[in-house]
Amino acid sequence: MISGSLVFFIFLMLTIFNWQANLKAKELAFSAAKQLCQQNQVDLLDDTVILNKLSFKNFKLIRQYRFDYHTGSNVRYQGYISISQNEVIDQRLSINADRSSQTKLSIAGEPAKVLDFSHYKSLKSKND
Repeated sequence: MISGSLVFFIFLMLTIFNWQANLKAKELAFSAAKQLCQQNQVDLLDDTVILNKLSFKNFKLIRQYRFDYHTGSNVRYQGYISISQNEVIDQRLSINADRSSQTKLSIAGEPAKVLDFSHYKSLKSKND
């Protein structure tokens, strides 16, 4: 019969192994995100990646990490890095969102519509 201390030791070893594997995968995701941002000439924000999703595919654990970047505007966009067995299997930026925001910025150069509240005081005094 297996003693309680042996079960605890096995559980502890599995926990440490999992923790080290997660740290290694996160370091790989960070370096891949940094390289992807440099290739696309965008800025990686916060210098971090965040574990977004865990899934299994073909008996392999797939970790998906999310990171934020920007293109020089005040808008944050998200990119994704997927890692399986210490290998980057997918990486993507939301480039289409960047292009659509650039067209919106050119439209935003038009004058803004301003609401006129000058007659508001006269309406308020009539209601009182």
